[in-house]
Amino acid sequence: MDYETVTPNYIKLEKNELFVNVLGGQDHFGDIAKLATIISLPVIGNDIEPHVLKVATLLHGHQSHKNAIYQPLLAQTLSNIGYCVIRFDFRGQGDSSPNEFKMEGRTIEQDVNDIHTICTFICKGPLLDLVNMKLREHMPSNDSNYESVCPKIMVAHSRGVLAMFEYLLACKEFQIPLIVNCCGRFDGSGLLTRYTKIKPTWRKEGGLNISTLRYGKYEECWVPTPEILSTAKVDTLKFNDINQSFKVLSVYGSKDLVVPVEDGEKYEKLFQERGLLLLIDGADHNFYGLPEDPNIHKLPLKRGKVNYSILFISKFMKYLEG
Repeated sequence: MDYETVTPNYIKLEKNELFVNVLGGQDHFGDIAKLATIISLPVIGNDIEPHVLKVATLLHGHQSHKNAIYQPLLAQTLSNIGYCVIRFDFRGQGDSSPNEFKMEGRTIEQDVNDIHTICTFICKGPLLDLVNMKLREHMPSNDSNYESVCPKIMVAHSRGVLAMFEYLLACKEFQIPLIVNCCGRFDGSGLLTRYTKIKPTWRKEGGLNISTLRYGKYEECWVPTPEILSTAKVDTLKFNDINQSFKVLSVYGSKDLVVPVEDGEKYEKLFQERGLLLLIDGADHNFYGLPEDPNIHKLPLKRGKVNYSILFISKFMKYLEG
């Protein structure tokens, strides 16, 4: 598994972060695809398993990117307690290569392949050597010499949740103790209803345009019908067949107007004893407050909205502590 390390000038990194393009798959030009990836190096060593590199992977949602909503803050929070955190752009999003098939768009199948590329980079690729080298160069206070990699956490948002579960079904050899479902849709028919409200003629016209961040700038990107249908037709009931040892934490905003809280309740019921539902009271689909939110928790604002990502991460860290 190869990678490139040229950082675009518009990407701002924290002192413990590095940017790489992980290579794998193809784009619709026939070129090897590049998955734009930010690696947050662990700030401290692993006291419990000192030579094991603990890894958390973050997956974004529909028409989103690696630095959306809570991802940068969660990455820093986890790296501060000894995790190496990987967050990346799926093909057709952010700074990654275009989709493999232009007329199909970003399908769930393509997302699954992208997750596989990243997980191979983590478990069988150069991540271990890369992290050890960069820690020696930039963070001499972290004297860890990691000898093995252990994926510990995977966090996905919205559409990324479906791709995450599909990947775990397809790649049963991939072991990960904790899966976090943030606002994942359970009933695909709700997605079709949502797009029809946005643009009633999307089926007739073969898709619709949605504003998306691409290469540092927002632009109108075409979302074709096959991309939408690939998400809507996912059979979520089969997700109960993922490894029975995996714990599944589902996190939903009580004011989510995109995916109802009831979908979170269905996931909790599906996973039974190994599933837990956590509600963020007042948060919408992207963990922001709605207009005129009273902000009873005195949370900071982001883009003029109450930033419930702070509360989500606080509750998540308490969950990790047990």
